[in-house]
Amino acid sequence: MATTARSTLRGVEEVFTVERLDGACPTQASGRLRDGRPFYFGARHGEWEIEVGPLGGHIDGPWIGEEEWVVARGADSTCGYMTEQDVRAILKQHFA
Repeated sequence: MATTARSTLRGVEEVFTVERLDGACPTQASGRLRDGRPFYFGARHGEWEIEVGPLGGHIDGPWIGEEEWVVARGADSTCGYMTEQDVRAILKQHFA
């Protein structure tokens, strides 16, 4: 399971909805927070990160991949082959 290196976003439990979770190298997930902001999770090359976009932003918007939107990072021992259970646990940890 991944370990947390940095986190700057906190909320309440069940504050997010996952709309997509799939893939390998990278494992990716995306969805929305309760307040409507989109989020993206990606894991590859031994690292995972969570990005949260602007309020009203598109779920696959241009904010993805921009450092200013990163709210959490950690190590990924699976090198991009995370299980759905592990991804959901990381999301809950950072959004709860």
